[in-house]
Amino acid sequence: MLKKTAIILIAFGLFFILYAGYSFYDYSKGSQKQLILAENYVNSYKELRDSSSITKEKVEIFKADMAPKIGEIFATIEIPIIDLNLPIVEGVGMEQLKYGVGHEPTTWLPEEKNQVFLAGHNNTAFKQMGDIKKGDRIILHLPYGSFEYEMVFSDIGHEAEVDRVRSLDHEQLVLMTCYPFYSFSDTDERYFIYANPVE
Repeated sequence: MLKKTAIILIAFGLFFILYAGYSFYDYSKGSQKQLILAENYVNSYKELRDSSSITKEKVEIFKADMAPKIGEIFATIEIPIIDLNLPIVEGVGMEQLKYGVGHEPTTWLPEEKNQVFLAGHNNTAFKQMGDIKKGDRIILHLPYGSFEYEMVFSDIGHEAEVDRVRSLDHEQLVLMTCYPFYSFSDTDERYFIYANPVE
């Protein structure tokens, strides 16, 4: 009986290790494919990016003509300190976060002088979020320009704190993931990073 239990436990352990390995492989492969699509999309609007400066008018052109729908890739996020470069998808549901970072549709885009809210999984996209420190840079690349932010502080909160997503009187980038990092189970804590535009 003891031998049978040991075999079952070993089999279960091997299954879990293989499943975790496959999940990571699938995420890595999928996110690379999505990143290439995102970079191609952003670079396809070279004319809009290359015109003299980033203005509110460019943002309006993008939103009017190219506004992303739920599930569509429209940008990339780069965080040099943790060597992160991933696609940004419109929406923050499970399907949207499968291979990258999601943009909360009720928030704004860079240069709209309001909150830009992004979310990612704690065991894939944002697994190294705890390594981002005050002063580190976060760059968002969109068809109408690239936007650099500087991390100012981090905070841990509860999933019920829905007021974290809100209108502001200034531009601020917020990154959110589940906490603790690397957890494969559902958690009710959230880790937030707040970053302000680099002037």
